[in-house]
Amino acid sequence: PTVVASPAGGSLLKALASVDLTFSKPVNGADSAGNYSLSGAGVNTLAVSTAVLLDAGTHTYRVTLTGSPSSGSVSLIASNIQDTLGNPLAGGTITYTLDVTAPTATASPASTSTISSSQAITIQFSESMNTGSLSLGGSMNTSGASTAWSQQTFPNDKLTVSPSSAWSGGAAGLTVNASDLAGNALSPLSLSYTVDTQAPSATTTPAHLGRMTTGTSIVVQFSEAMN
Repeated sequence: PTVVASPAGGSLLKALASVDLTFSKPVNGADSAGNYSLSGAGVNTLAVSTAVLLDAGTHTYRVTLTGSPSSGSVSLIASNIQDTLGNPLAGGTITYTLDVTAPTATASPASTSTISSSQAITIQFSESMNTGSLSLGGSMNTSGASTAWSQQTFPNDKLTVSPSSAWSGGAAGLTVNASDLAGNALSPLSLSYTVDTQAPSATTTPAHLGRMTTGTSIVVQFSEAMN
């Protein structure tokens, strides 16, 4: 007999509470929790609790787990399971990758910075993100924002948020919500900026067209801090 697991082997998961096993034919031993074991760096306190028949017509059993995994691989190993003629199960090891760590993110420019009306905001995440989970809020999103994903270290770990035309002047806010590929949610990122839409002005001493000697310095006074 062969077996198909749900979640499917090879899946990236944030938790593992149970695994449904559908066998290709009637089997013996699939309803005994003692015929299942766990291995891998992500096992932590996970343990097999029960194994019960869910559907006799499809030969489907549910193996329930207790405890908490850590990040890493977890293999569910089925043994001593055979069909009614005594043929042993083929492919009785199902392996998963567990990611139980929530992503983190940093913004550039940093929150509370003063930015121009055309300046983009870059969000660097600690790992690959599920781009479809992205949700933006705040006045900067309301005024029109476009997004682009790129790779810094991992695929889709960098988000650039740009104004569709221009950020509105004054106080502005942006909230970012997203999840990683395993479904771990980012702690909501709340950013605040001051959008400066006023161009700086400058005066000179001596004044323009004024007279000066060969040793006179020219002082340029700007109306605000300059880059």
